Formats: sequence, structure tokens, C-alpha cells
Amino acid sequence: MKMFNSTRLKLLAAGILSAGVIVGCGSDKKADGPLSGSITAAQGALVGASCLVTSNAGAALGQVTTGASGTVDIVVDAVASDFPLIVSCTGGSYFDEANPTAPLTTNTETMRSIIPNLATYNSVGRNLAVTPFTELAVALFKSITPASDQVAETALESLTEIADLLAPGLADAGGSVDLLAGPTPVTDANTDLSGGSQADLYAVYLAGLAQIAKDRTPSITPAALMKELSNQVAGGNAVSGDVVSNLFSKAQAFASSKNFSGTVTQSKPAKGGVAQKPTVGGGTGGTGGTGGTGGTGATGAGSTGS
Repeated sequence: MKMFNSTRLKLLAAGILSAGVIVGCGSDKKADGPLSGSITAAQGALVGASCLVTSNAGAALGQVTTGASGTVDIVVDAVASDFPLIVSCTGGSYFDEANPTAPLTTNTETMRSIIPNLATYNSVGRNLAVTPFTELAVALFKSITPASDQVAETALESLTEIADLLAPGLADAGGSVDLLAGPTPVTDANTDLSGGSQADLYAVYLAGLAQIAKDRTPSITPAALMKELSNQVAGGNAVSGDVVSNLFSKAQAFASSKNFSGTVTQSKPAKGGVAQKPTVGGGTGGTGGTGGTGGTGATGAGSTGS
């Protein structure tokens, strides 16, 4: 396993021509040159986490540790047969947006993301999100059988299914691939989301998850809520109804408290229910059941929160 702490993620992938052919199958011929980027691990910002990049088959390709904003730049050599790549972050601690005055929360769970192919990685600005939403997409993707069906196509469909299941508003602007675009890292030193960007919107939805975890009786940590949902998705069980019903409204409330200058809207309500496993050439296997409340949303004007 190669250990790096550089300023870029460089994926040397087989089968990539200078014109930018999509990677996901083919020979193990090296690319003409590297591609560079980074990853952002966030619930709030996940600090000091060890992030391992592996092939979908589990071969270790590189490992780094996230910095104070949850962002880290890494270098990985990969060939076409390695894709989709899996990024797994463990340890460290994170800022809990629902408890902003509390110390950072120790991370006790693994949070994963996926790079279906290099074209997708490029499309999200070469800054890969590692978040509870990507964890759910990986949980669904890794539950697909046979394993030979775990390919770029079904990885992308897994992202679509998770967006439809819980947060369709996150995918309204650029499609479900936006779940892979790095969010704005929210830390104890930076909770302002007044820019109103897609990255800010992503942070708003992550804060909504944190608030749902806090509102439980008894309250749980955001990481525990993520693990609960991940197990439900992987096990073919309906996702927790309070998340389906409340995530959108909690995201709206957080946006308002942080002077979010964009709008928190969704074109359709979250469908909830059971996450449907994608199939090669067939999309997902049907509807996922009933969801929670929807609505068209509101702007995020309001006073700056703590």
C-alpha cells in the first residue's frame, strides 16, 4: 500500500485516452498522464480521519489523513480494472452542526464514497464527497449481486436511488452525481453558508441529518444515524421514517439560520421505503415505497446562527 500526503489526488487509469474515454472496463494500459483532485469528508467536517482508497475488489491503493476542514489531497495509481474505486474514512472526529457549542464528536463509524469512473470524478470538479449520503450509496452498491454487476453503471444508479429515497433536492440541479461533489466543510470556525452554492446546499442537508439525530428520544450521534440508515439500505429494509419525513424541513431550517442565500427546494418528495438494487442495463428494480412530506421549499434568509 502506498502512503501519500501530497496536494493532489492523481488517478493513473488504464484505458484513458487524451480525449477522455470513460474508465470502468477494459485493459490495464496506463493513461497518458495523471488527473488531480481531492476528497472532502463531512458530516460536519471530519477531522483526522484515515481515508483508504481501494479497488472495488478491495486492493489498497493509497491512504491519507483528513485535515482541519475534512479535506485532503491524495495520490492514487489505479488501472481500469480497479474501478469503481471505494474511499473509506475511519476514526477522527467531526463537527456536529446540531450541537455547535459541543466539542468535536469522536467518529466511531466507517464512512465511504465511490468513484464510478474518471469521467464522473472529473464532472464533480475532482473533489470527491465522503458523506452519509455517499455511504448509503456504497452500502446499496456493495449489496448488488453478483459482484460482477458492481460496475460504473450500477454505482451511478445507486447514487440516483439514494437521492430519490431521501434527498431529491440535492440532485435537482445537476443530477444524482452531485452527491459525489464535495460539500462546504462546516467546522466550529466556519458555519457560514451565505454563498448559496451547491456545495453549501449539500452542507445544509448534512446539517439536517444531524438535527434529526439530535431530535431522537434519546438523541443519537449523526454517525449513529448514518450507520442505522446504511444497515437498512444494505439489508433491504425500509429506511427510518423520521428521516424521510423531516430531512427536507430540517435542511430548510438550518439554511435559514446560516444566511443561506440560495433556495432549499425539491422537485418531488423523498420516496422513502426500501432502497431498490440497481441492475446492469435495467436501472433500479422498482419503486421504493412511500415517502415523507415534500413541498417546494423556501429561501434561506435569516440571521446567522452559532
